[in-house]
Amino acid sequence: MLVVADYLPDRPLDRLDALGPRPELVQPVAWTPRELRAQRRRNNPIAREALEHGRWLLGTPEAVTAE
Repeated sequence: MLVVADYLPDRPLDRLDALGPRPELVQPVAWTPRELRAQRRRNNPIAREALEHGRWLLGTPEAVTAE
């Protein structure tokens, strides 16, 4: 599960804590829109999958990837 949010803690563990409890077998990744854009440029498979096949619960891929 990829979470893209404007305001996230800097430390990865703090980000996971901020997401709250999660079901077993769910491995969340939390990035800011800026980080998602950087990962897309690096052709990161998580970013690619999210942008090509992800289900957006709020907002759109275009809104977070526009530079």
